[in-house]
Amino acid sequence: MKITERYIGIRARRTAPRPRVRPGAVLVMLCILQAAAILLAAGVMPLNACALAPDAAKTVICIDPGHGGLEYGAVAEYNGIEVREKYLNFNIAKKLCRALAQYENVETVLTRSGDREVSIKERVNIAAAADADVLISLHNNKPFNEEETDIGGCMILTPVSRYRPSWCETDIYEVGTALGESIIKQFQDMGIPLSREFDVNKTGGLLRRPYNRKEGMAKKDVRYPDGSYADYYGLIRIGVEAGIPVVIVEHAYISNEQDYRAYLKYSDSLQSLADADARGIAEALGLRMADR
Repeated sequence: MKITERYIGIRARRTAPRPRVRPGAVLVMLCILQAAAILLAAGVMPLNACALAPDAAKTVICIDPGHGGLEYGAVAEYNGIEVREKYLNFNIAKKLCRALAQYENVETVLTRSGDREVSIKERVNIAAAADADVLISLHNNKPFNEEETDIGGCMILTPVSRYRPSWCETDIYEVGTALGESIIKQFQDMGIPLSREFDVNKTGGLLRRPYNRKEGMAKKDVRYPDGSYADYYGLIRIGVEAGIPVVIVEHAYISNEQDYRAYLKYSDSLQSLADADARGIAEALGLRMADR
């Protein structure tokens, strides 16, 4: 099965609005629909008019620059200069937005437009308010054991369960997997190796971490309503509960000096990462380059 075949148009498969829609927005929409019905009955509006409906062909991509504010993320020091992950993530995010603007019918939204703290729940709510099809969270890594500074490479965190809310027809697991596989392929084409941490070099670079004591190394077991283990990572878990596929992209390791100098130190290197992200997203979601 091709990656684009798994996608099948996320927006077209939604069967109900997400539950966070504001009451005021619902009232406005009801008023608009009522006005449309009056115009249609009067013969003023053609039956096939779609101006009041959202563009089904548009793909909304929420870009999440990880961390921000007092949450620095991974931190390293090279030649007396402190490198903070939050700044790298934001720079890649801005470049990714520009790269995705080259594709047809694509709208991007950022979860933060500056250096500020944004809670995990707020990040998902921003994506939901924008009616985003997917949420791509951009990060750069440090090892679980911080003394292992020789660990480098890339990985992508994707949903662990096939659970989805009853009102959501998007195959969250498959879309997350498609995004992860496609972006990882772009990284490998750049020469970025797969990380050996969590043995993701044996799983194609994808990390699916369950929220349980055994495999996920969590302090407790947490399950989705269908009984499957929930996602350990809160952003993915809250995204699943909101009906939004979320992937967390770990481009490289800040803690690894070779990774830092090869992929993270220079603006051109960050641009290359953003372009790889964009190509991977485009392949997974079946996006086409806009005519110039």
